[in-house]
Amino acid sequence: MSLFDRIGFIGLRKNNSKCTSCGTCARVCPMDIREVNLEEEKRNVLTQDCMLCFKCIENCPEDDALKATFLTKSFFHSSRKGLFLRQDD
Repeated sequence: MSLFDRIGFIGLRKNNSKCTSCGTCARVCPMDIREVNLEEEKRNVLTQDCMLCFKCIENCPEDDALKATFLTKSFFHSSRKGLFLRQDD
């Protein structure tokens, strides 16, 4: 599995300079993965336990702190504006 983690098509990227360590990503994770919040060095924070629900991205209140990528191309990212729009639903 670790080989596929390294060469996988889907990634979960974290911009550590934009992350405020609020812990929201860890609180909303249905798999109780803490690495997304705690990791401060690696950019790819996807773990093999992750089920790719992207609730961490959906609930992150910081612009571009977390991004889902496919072959290094971003297809979903965290945003303050998007968070507030989703909370109104």
